[in-house]
Amino acid sequence: MNAAVKLIIKIVIISMLALAPTTYINMHYDPYGIYRTDFREQKIEPNQRFIKIRYILNNPGKYDSFMFGSSRVGNIPSESIPDGKYYNMTISQGIPSEHLYNLKLLLDNKIKVKTVMLGLEDFSYKLEPRSENGELITEPYSESAIENLKYYIKYTFKMPDRNVLEPYIHPKDGEFPVFYDIYNSGRPIHTEIDEYINTHKDEHIKDKKFKTPSVHNTNFMDQTLKDIQEFVDLCNKNSIKCIVFINPTYKATYTANNPVQFMEFKKRLTGITDFYDFSGINSITGDPFNYYETSHFRVFIGEKMLARMFDNYNKVPVPEDFGVLVTKKNIEQHLKMLKEQL
Repeated sequence: MNAAVKLIIKIVIISMLALAPTTYINMHYDPYGIYRTDFREQKIEPNQRFIKIRYILNNPGKYDSFMFGSSRVGNIPSESIPDGKYYNMTISQGIPSEHLYNLKLLLDNKIKVKTVMLGLEDFSYKLEPRSENGELITEPYSESAIENLKYYIKYTFKMPDRNVLEPYIHPKDGEFPVFYDIYNSGRPIHTEIDEYINTHKDEHIKDKKFKTPSVHNTNFMDQTLKDIQEFVDLCNKNSIKCIVFINPTYKATYTANNPVQFMEFKKRLTGITDFYDFSGINSITGDPFNYYETSHFRVFIGEKMLARMFDNYNKVPVPEDFGVLVTKKNIEQHLKMLKEQL
């Protein structure tokens, strides 16, 4: 064995020894759930952008309908919709460009899609369309096997930040666990949080967090509407039923995020598709009991949304002022009502 070969072997051995602690940490804690099969011990949000597409592609035929949207649609029990086998594709701060990318991936991989639902909100056009940013928690699944391999390697051998590992190393007492039901409904399940709110109603609705709205000030409306147009066109081209809806934003967040600009978005949206609008100031959005905080509505509100959109859904009572089917014909009347609410 010559000196050069010996040197190479030494380098490889030293590298393996140096990376062993990092590899162990990533494989053992698996902070973003890439290798995990059971998400009951998941302490922080997993990389749903990567895991969910991988799961669907590995299980073709298990689902024929998909609900796309931000973390808010994760509180809509789409698995209970009677007209299809639904999977909830909720991703944190998901925007139309990402939903379009994921739908294309499904279709390119011959996944048969019967119905899609696209959930929108005020920040759908306020977050900049993402490019590959190298963040392990948001990196999407790729059409390229080589790119996916690169992600696995980076995830396995890159030491995560201390704040990522902290919930695993020093879990806090009293925090409500969230079960990410990745390999079934696709939704986050937070039963204990709901039980606490139901038994501490007054304390919950008076919580100071409801005075702190979630605010976004940028505007990418033109690009967002192009992405939605392409999404709808892709559905039409592939004979996919497409249902578009706007989530019910909590009143404080709705009023703090330029609702007049939001009305402009809705008017332009009618040039692309009809949609159900659950936003505005109504009997649902003004009550803190219906929300976990100023961004996410609770699951029983998601059930009311489904009852409005699907006539054959479970007989759940829905307030008359909650959910309007908006079209080109009634958009002006609808905008007038929204202005009167303000």
